[in-house]
Amino acid sequence: MVSIFEATHGYPPGRNEVRVADDDDRRAAREYARETLGFEELRTFYASIGEVVLSDVGDGYFIHSARDVLHRLAEEGDVAIPDADDPLGMVIGSDGGGLLYVADWGGAIHRSRTAAVDQGSSTGSPRTCRSSSTSSAGP
Repeated sequence: MVSIFEATHGYPPGRNEVRVADDDDRRAAREYARETLGFEELRTFYASIGEVVLSDVGDGYFIHSARDVLHRLAEEGDVAIPDADDPLGMVIGSDGGGLLYVADWGGAIHRSRTAAVDQGSSTGSPRTCRSSSTSSAGP
């Protein structure tokens, strides 16, 4: 796909890679493992994979690094997922169109319907992800 990208689109492809975890990524993965919203399959993933950047697949797909996930969680807080079995999650990925992928602590991944989550209230309630689909990372 990337080999014919420039001929098809008229400009060179962007960054497309699955980056192996380095020492900083593994340190962040250990921090992620202590996070109550984390789940085992994503902990295992982050111990080996630093991040996934597929800029030229569709609108682009990105699985954020554990470091970025934890930073966003610390800065913006968890995300409420109204129709999910597990009501809270954290943003772990996005696409080039602004849709977000939110993982709940049970291992399901939810894709937002819009390019942003609704902001929480000033009383500290979580932001809300209006999800349109769910997939389970578990068995």
